[in-house]
Amino acid sequence: MFPGEMFESSGHSPGTLELINVEAGELTLKLADTDLVVQPGSSVLARTEDRHAYLNCGVEELRFIMAVAELQRTRMRFEL
Repeated sequence: MFPGEMFESSGHSPGTLELINVEAGELTLKLADTDLVVQPGSSVLARTEDRHAYLNCGVEELRFIMAVAELQRTRMRFEL
């Protein structure tokens, strides 16, 4: 994300978790009324079932990797 950019999510199904690892720049993660600043080289595990947002409030490009575990979704099964 470039400086000043933001991405908002309305939230996921109950119990959803996101593991976020910041590679470069500084991530501001907005969860409800809390803003968490995640530094490069750091990770955070967050419940993201409610509205949340990712912001780049810094002056450098922000790069992060995110893994989402949406535990309440119906899983697809394939029969072979």
